[in-house]
Amino acid sequence: MLDDNLAWTTDLGQAFLNQPADVMDYLQAPAVASSLRCAS
Repeated sequence: MLDDNLAWTTDLGQAFLNQPADVMDYLQAPAVASSLRCAS
């Protein structure tokens, strides 16, 4: 999944390095978390 779009994965990693709390808050939001579970 993450290797399907390396640019997105890299951007996510950079965002996490710069703003880890914001990225985790976003990923754990109910709508986002639900869509991530459905994608796998």
